[in-house]
Formats: sequence, C-alpha cells, structure tokens
Amino acid sequence: MPYKTNNSHNLWEKVKKVGKRMNKAQLTEMLQEFFAERPGETLSFKEIFRSLHLTTHPLKMLAIDIMEEMAWDDYLAKVSDNSYRLNQSIQVMEGKFVRKANGKNSVIPDDSEKPIFVSERNSMGALNGDRVEFTFLARRKNHIK
Repeated sequence: MPYKTNNSHNLWEKVKKVGKRMNKAQLTEMLQEFFAERPGETLSFKEIFRSLHLTTHPLKMLAIDIMEEMAWDDYLAKVSDNSYRLNQSIQVMEGKFVRKANGKNSVIPDDSEKPIFVSERNSMGALNGDRVEFTFLARRKNHIK
C-alpha cells in the first residue's frame, strides 16, 4: 500500500484510493484487449492481475468470473485452474450459407457436415449458397459441443 509522510504524530498514514470502481463491461473489454495482444501466451491469474493493475479483491473476483464466461464462450482456453490463453482454433470459420424461406437459416462449415443455425437477424443479407466467414461464439446454456 502506498504511504505518505505526515507531520502529525502518525508518520505513515495510508493513502486512500479515490475514484469509481470498474464495471463488468469495462473489465471485459480490458481482458479482451489484453488477451488479443498476447495470442500465443498462457497467462496466470497473477500475471493478468499485475498487468491490468487489479489490486482489490472484488476486482480480481470479477475478472475471474469474466474469464470463466469467456472460456465457456470459447474465446479463451483454460490451460489449468489458474491460467488461460486466447483460443485461436475456433475464432474464425468458413462455410456455405443455406437460406430457407421460413427464416431458419444455417451455415455448413468446411470441416463438418453438421449445420449451425443462424437466425435471420444474424444472416447479414447472405444469400443461399454464399461462402461466408463467421465466428462461432454463442451456444445454448449448459450445452457443451
């Protein structure tokens, strides 16, 4: 903890930190940028906390929760209990877009024959048979590949 000198009888007095606490959205963005800058590195909690200057216990716990969510969404790969790295294997995929009249569109990835559902609002105007590049992030809750 930083200390300051004071002329009173208490020579070493703790300096209070002033400012608002970081919210989840800000910390999520910081973590995404942090891992994007270090694509091949495996980083422990300690290294992450030190690099992002996360000093308080609530901030550290929030960061751990966010990293767990990012691992569940396949953005990060969990290497051990306390270390993560950027998941590069599933970031961007290519495939063939299949449009249906009822709005239940799908993409058939190049490396698989199993179609992936794409809602109409996420189709971005792709037509039937188009080659598309996509990022596969969303998944049903508690549903592992």
